[in-house]
Amino acid sequence: MVFAQATGQISGRVTDASGAVLPGVDITLTQTETSLARNTVTNEVGTYTFPSLPVGPYRLEVSLPGSRTFVSNITLQVGANMTVDAVMQVGEVAQTIEVQASSEIEVETRRM
Repeated sequence: MVFAQATGQISGRVTDASGAVLPGVDITLTQTETSLARNTVTNEVGTYTFPSLPVGPYRLEVSLPGSRTFVSNITLQVGANMTVDAVMQVGEVAQTIEVQASSEIEVETRRM
């Protein structure tokens, strides 16, 4: 007897606001019922794939420094090949500048 596996796939493409593809973007997919997380990175043409996923609810997070995090809540059905494309929007950039200064001054004090 053979049982069908209840799986599906989530894939998509990540672009910036102008439509240019973004390679190397971090993608996290979390199954919300179990908190099991999977991670991947977009390839050279800005696409990603999570194959053979158990069905159920997921949270997809796409993050890129300097951009707002893209979040999508998904419910994956049996046999579904879902496409979730993300358009990254420019976000706030936090920057820390640390300055170290020394006030030591050498003074020659001998007489000539």
